[in-house]
Amino acid sequence: MMNESASEQPLSPQVAGFVGIDWADQKHDVVLRSVGDPAKSEHQVIKSEINALNDWIAQMHERFGAKGKVLVCLEQSRGALIYHLMAYELFELYPINPSQLANYRKAFFSSGAKDDRPDADLLSELVMCHRDRLYGHNSRQEKKTLERLALIQQAKPLTTDLAIIRPNALRVKLLAQQLKTLLPFIAEYERRIA
Repeated sequence: MMNESASEQPLSPQVAGFVGIDWADQKHDVVLRSVGDPAKSEHQVIKSEINALNDWIAQMHERFGAKGKVLVCLEQSRGALIYHLMAYELFELYPINPSQLANYRKAFFSSGAKDDRPDADLLSELVMCHRDRLYGHNSRQEKKTLERLALIQQAKPLTTDLAIIRPNALRVKLLAQQLKTLLPFIAEYERRIA
């Protein structure tokens, strides 16, 4: 599925690889291409668990860490997976709208049928061939946001007055429940702490 325009687009010396991730609740399909041999794609399936993701990140660091950035394209702009990847300097993220991938898929597959592995392949090709048309999240920019969030987590409560705290406790619990549905990693961290 590789496009010849990939060789025409100049590569920054800091780029080491291209990754497409088709994420799901239970597993993530990942297609990886290295700058050294972009025509060859490698497919992996990663469980949608924090330990499996951390193992994959460690593999990426071992393989590409000294060579440069790994450009990652995925169909989301927020969520547990993207927030987790944003914490690493190795990755430069290119989140896209699902309709962008659907339209790109239609150009190559007339049926328009969605399938995880081919979608991950298309995502890796998209970031490799057309990243100049995508908006990337540079992890340095995002790191400041993460540092601010860490400061908020460390903040001391403004009050210990239970008359103020109790009415808001239910709101906090409801918000936490909603966040758990959006961010499955929160439940994993909560289990570890408990």
